[in-house]
Amino acid sequence: MNKGLLIFLLLIPAFAAVGYDLYVYYENQDEGFKFTDLGWLWEHYSPDTHKYAFDQIGEEKWVQYVVPVLSLPALVIALILGATILFFVIVIRAMSSLSASKFAPKSKKGGLGRERDGGKKKFEYKRR
Repeated sequence: MNKGLLIFLLLIPAFAAVGYDLYVYYENQDEGFKFTDLGWLWEHYSPDTHKYAFDQIGEEKWVQYVVPVLSLPALVIALILGATILFFVIVIRAMSSLSASKFAPKSKKGGLGRERDGGKKKFEYKRR
């Protein structure tokens, strides 16, 4: 996958968060620009899932673990999520290229189970 496309896809939630904040600022310019908390977005736009998650987790753990995350701006959470996914993609690619280049057994077969011929022999389909 193209690196620029991957980064763009990972930044879409951040663009959405900034777009929402700019929209709210445009509608209420007298209040000034503020970043919207993720918890407010969740509670305002999907109260049923918010209540369900609260009921499943419990009040004590909710206050201790979930509220600190939900009180962060949605933009920050979106950037952290994108950076985390990008980090794991980089680590997985580095590990796969490392294992493929140094530790993979040397094989005389090509990708489709054919012998390597250095590109001299043309592949032919067989008729049945």
